[in-house]
Amino acid sequence: MQSLAHSHPIAPQNFSNGIYCDVCRRPGGIFRGVCYSCPSCNIDICQGCYNQLRMINDNKHYHKLYLEKRNFICNVCRGRYPNSDSMYCSACDYDICMKCYISI
Repeated sequence: MQSLAHSHPIAPQNFSNGIYCDVCRRPGGIFRGVCYSCPSCNIDICQGCYNQLRMINDNKHYHKLYLEKRNFICNVCRGRYPNSDSMYCSACDYDICMKCYISI
């Protein structure tokens, strides 16, 4: 399943032990059941966030944005994010943190 732009497949997985969602990062938020994961990048996304990211209009930037785990400064809020998930444009070296990507 590849409905989010990412360099590797993001596939549904059943996490019986629970995961922390890399998008919403709810304090104490451990999700069990079906979540979406990229084992190569160690990205885990709960069902709610995955559905929300898929439905967001990609007209936020001129080029296609890819979900990547990187060290970056968000071009919207200017926050520093070490080893975090970014919606990233390699053509422009443009990053948007998950909070800004969902809210704008």
